[in-house]
Amino acid sequence: MENKVYLNVIESDIFYRFQDFKFYFSSEATRSRFIKKSETFIKEEEIKFINKYDVSLEEASFDLLFAFILYHKTEKRGFKVEQMIENHKFRTLSELPKFMIWR
Repeated sequence: MENKVYLNVIESDIFYRFQDFKFYFSSEATRSRFIKKSETFIKEEEIKFINKYDVSLEEASFDLLFAFILYHKTEKRGFKVEQMIENHKFRTLSELPKFMIWR
């Protein structure tokens, strides 16, 4: 694979599938960093959330929410996420609550 770096993630074709979403990245290095951190980050954030708000994972799953948060922290050249099933396209984190936070 080429070592392409997109200055604007909107133009990128480098993505990672997570549940029903495609998270796009400006480079393969950024994509790899997201994948490497995702499992640990999601588990740690879920534990913090559960302890703080006294909820159980049977009541709700927060892995997708925390994946979006990690993506926002990892990708610095924009925001491009697509929902594969309903074909929603998101260009900012603030667009997400319009259709999902609770599924």
